[in-house]
Amino acid sequence: MKTVVCILLVSLVAVAVSADGSSAGGAPDNAAGLTVQDGTGPQAGAVSDGMVVAYQTGAFLIRANAERLIAKLGEQDFVGDLYQKLVHGHLYWVVAVAASTIPFENRQAELLDAGFASFPIRKLVLESQMKAVADQ
Repeated sequence: MKTVVCILLVSLVAVAVSADGSSAGGAPDNAAGLTVQDGTGPQAGAVSDGMVVAYQTGAFLIRANAERLIAKLGEQDFVGDLYQKLVHGHLYWVVAVAASTIPFENRQAELLDAGFASFPIRKLVLESQMKAVADQ
C-alpha cells in the first residue's frame, strides 16, 4: 500500500503545472500532455467538435418523466436542458446538464455526488443528433 501511495505522489508532482503554463520541470505544457494555457482551461477558447459540452442524465419516451428529472436536478441547483433525439424510430426526451466553463471543475463528478448518473455528450453529437426543445 505504501508503494502505491508513493508512486501516486511522484506522478502528481511530475505533472504539476506552474502559472506560466509550463510543467514543473520547465518543459512546455504540451510535453506533459496538458492543455492548460494561462490558467484559463480549454473552454475559454473555441469549442472543438470533440469537446464535452454537456452530460446526459436521462432519456425518456414520456416528456413528463423528463420534466420531473429536470425538476429534481433543479432542487440540487443544476440546470437541466431538454432535447429530442430519434433513436431506431423512437423519439426520446433527453435531459442534459451543460458542462462547466470553469477550469478544472468536474460537472460529472458533481452530478454523481448529488445522486445523478450521467455520461458525456460531445459537441458534434449534440449538434448533429439532438434537437433542443424550447420551453412551452
